[in-house]
Amino acid sequence: MQYLYLVKLVIISTVLMIITPANSQTVSGIIQDKNGVGITNALVHFSSANSENKSSSNSKDSGKFRLVLKSSGRYSLTIESIGFITYHDTVIVTSDINLGAITLASLEDTALKSKTLQEVNISGQREVAQHLSDREVIDVENTYLGKLPATSDLLNQIPEITFDGSAISVLGKNNVGIYINGHQSEVSINSIPVQNISKIEIITNPSSKYDARMEAIINVILKKGIDDGLQNEFFATYEKRYGHAYSFGSSLSYNKGNINSSLNIGYDARASKKINSNSSAIFNKRGYTFTSDTYETSNGHSLNINLETILLINKSNKIMINANWLPSYTPQQNFNESDNFTNHVTVEIDSSITSNVLWSYYTRFANAGISLSNTNKIFTIEPRFDVFWQDDGTKTDNSFLSYNLNSSRAPIIIKTNQYRQNTAYIPSLNFSHPFSNSQLEFGAKYYYIPSKFFLDFSSLNFYTPDQNNLFSSTENIFAQYIKYDGHWNKINYEFGLRNEYSTQSGFFNGTPNNYNLSKILPSINLSYSITENNKLSLSYSEKLSRVPFSLQSPLFYYNGPYTAFEGNPLLRPQTLHSVQMKYLYKSCYATLYYNNYSNFLSTLPYINNNTTILKFSNYNRINYGIIFGTPITFMPWWSSQNTLKIYYQSNNGTINSTKFHFGSWTSNVIINETFKVLKAKLTLLFNYTLPYFSGVNKIKTNPSFDINFTQPIAHNRVQLSLYIRDIFHTYSYSYIYRNVEGVLYNSSLLKDTRGITFSIKYNFERGRSTLKGPENKDDIQLRL
Repeated sequence: MQYLYLVKLVIISTVLMIITPANSQTVSGIIQDKNGVGITNALVHFSSANSENKSSSNSKDSGKFRLVLKSSGRYSLTIESIGFITYHDTVIVTSDINLGAITLASLEDTALKSKTLQEVNISGQREVAQHLSDREVIDVENTYLGKLPATSDLLNQIPEITFDGSAISVLGKNNVGIYINGHQSEVSINSIPVQNISKIEIITNPSSKYDARMEAIINVILKKGIDDGLQNEFFATYEKRYGHAYSFGSSLSYNKGNINSSLNIGYDARASKKINSNSSAIFNKRGYTFTSDTYETSNGHSLNINLETILLINKSNKIMINANWLPSYTPQQNFNESDNFTNHVTVEIDSSITSNVLWSYYTRFANAGISLSNTNKIFTIEPRFDVFWQDDGTKTDNSFLSYNLNSSRAPIIIKTNQYRQNTAYIPSLNFSHPFSNSQLEFGAKYYYIPSKFFLDFSSLNFYTPDQNNLFSSTENIFAQYIKYDGHWNKINYEFGLRNEYSTQSGFFNGTPNNYNLSKILPSINLSYSITENNKLSLSYSEKLSRVPFSLQSPLFYYNGPYTAFEGNPLLRPQTLHSVQMKYLYKSCYATLYYNNYSNFLSTLPYINNNTTILKFSNYNRINYGIIFGTPITFMPWWSSQNTLKIYYQSNNGTINSTKFHFGSWTSNVIINETFKVLKAKLTLLFNYTLPYFSGVNKIKTNPSFDINFTQPIAHNRVQLSLYIRDIFHTYSYSYIYRNVEGVLYNSSLLKDTRGITFSIKYNFERGRSTLKGPENKDDIQLRL
């Protein structure tokens, strides 16, 4: 059925080509930057000498455009895009013509390199965000965001993103796909040094072109040089907080002729200590209170290497190769825990247990991809092949020492060895055919994913399962999509369908487990330009997340004296219906969103024999909210970024045959003030979120207030940064509450979040520029 579906797409595209006016002339091409990266939403405008014949279009994904001119003749071509010099040319059209790749010069880089601009003083502030109909483009490199010490700090400054240090969500969506330079990756975004990032694109409602499981997309654009020759930027950072950390890395680029290469390297090492957590659970039905105190120390290090090379064969063909390597090691993470049970009648400790847990684990991730792009008069064809590989291993050494009244202490030692490996082989093929004011795009993608998991227990006792756990699985995913987009008068539209059919087969300790799943998913994106400064957009998408094979294992195992995990072979796929509306007035915006989850996949706690068990489960979730953003420039030396997010989340389902429903309103405020004095910049950062629900847990955090100071020296070659974290010592505590099955649970995490970070960045001598700047310096100053 999948192949018949692809044949239908080809037939439809052929019919659409036939109905294109025969007496017209088709002009196509690709808009790109110096490094061959396509520029999306660039305005392409053709006008005849007498201005009687005009035609305009916006470049699509990968910078492709195609439009139809009513007659032959001489036309003036103008291409405009934010952040680039306006392109002007004269084109003589006598028949269908492919202009090939058209390279736009970066506005800022041209200004910095033009010798005619040595005396131009630009005192304005760069806008942090560019709001497009289908995405947000966050400028990191040229704003205060690029001076922050860590990517986690960067993410917490973006109102659409919620990041708690491990899990990330976008407008209430949890399954977020990470892309690097426009290509799918599985790396943790927090592992990418902020100093290597140029821009971040946030696609809050992805179209049918993207995988069904990707409810939102974060595309990280890494830094690339634009000059011929070798360019290099080096950075180093040291941080002292609840431990110490240091990192260093480099962004290298080499451009010559038709070859553009970039290499981004980052290394991070950190050690933490004095992280305390205290929790208590009141068991009113059982007549006792459980209290626990935990002390944690850890150390670890990671490396991130990203390589990308683009070979421009000619104006119509290019080859791109990319690779990423990310090993991460934590040789030691130690937990010391003390637990007590207090009887409500005697008000005395009834039993107690002390434990010492020593973990060591590693994660290694690698991916590589190669693609070919060919543009002809009919189609742009892009075949691609990717390989993803990941493995991780964990070793634990748990020592439990427990005692009850009138009994002696009984030591128990548990040692485990866990290993997991996943590989994905992904060939894909994309076609696109532009018309005068629209474009048809379709493609197919195949995933072959073998994986295996092994959990070995050195000895079997009360705290361990009755057997070791071994599973292996193979997943096949067949995906096809079709997308049609264009514009009519003041309306831009995009309609898409995606079909995914998957098979999964595997074994749990020799027991087979198989299932098949098929789903057709629609997507719609509409935008309307009310006036030049007023725009309104509306989008809808349906997404599907398959159940990971590892969570379907019925394995039950302890990860602490009174906490355990349990798999669930009855888990069902998670589906999401998402609607978003955005209004934009100049640089101010408001985004309204609504997400409706069926069979939301997460863990739910229940109590069994004094043990809190986290079982992987399905329940329903609804969240909706609105974001207001108002960037303001008070003075040339004072700019402000202010956002307010108000949202509601509701969770309902069943825990151990008991129905539950939790829901509440909450809000988040982000206020950033940047002051510029000569070349130095001072940024004040404030962030606060009211208590909110995450599943059945209510979470409370305190406000944070940070200060960032940057000073360029040595003719702007060196940039010094000082970041003072949690200056008023208000963010040290976080709290978790829940009331489930008659058990009132609360937990607090204490860590001294006060800290100071010092970083230095050095730009080496750049190569020779190949960009041609405008002849008039007044034009540059006006555009900036």
